[in-house]
Amino acid sequence: MAKQQGFTLIELVMVIVILGILTTTALPRFANLQGNAKYAKLSASLAAIKSAATIVHSQAIIAGVESVALSSVTLEGSSIEIVNGYPSNEAILIAAGLDQNEFDLVEYTTHYLAFIYLGSCFTIYSEATSSSPPVFRDIGGVNNGSC
Repeated sequence: MAKQQGFTLIELVMVIVILGILTTTALPRFANLQGNAKYAKLSASLAAIKSAATIVHSQAIIAGVESVALSSVTLEGSSIEIVNGYPSNEAILIAAGLDQNEFDLVEYTTHYLAFIYLGSCFTIYSEATSSSPPVFRDIGGVNNGSC
């Protein structure tokens, strides 16, 4: 009599059960990668915005327009509108070299706030006033470390 080769039904069921258990435990860890990536991108963008504000302010001091209420400086070929020596709300993304199509910029001119959205997370840039430098607010809208 020839020996039969193959898997029994019980062995196949056990393999399917083990794969199901692995899938249910691993899937939640990978499902949140997009939110973590958005948070990391916004965090890097916030750092770029802070650096750009400092660079533009330095350019304004060199150009002698840091005390002018409204003017502009040229940074890497782009004209950056400045308010009180720092980038305006409209110019901050340009100054930071960020793609304006990737971020939603909502300006509230009465409060001088620019909300920079990416998904459900946001950061706030408040342009400089005559008595204070710009204010940067940390990332909001974070849910368990992601957007």
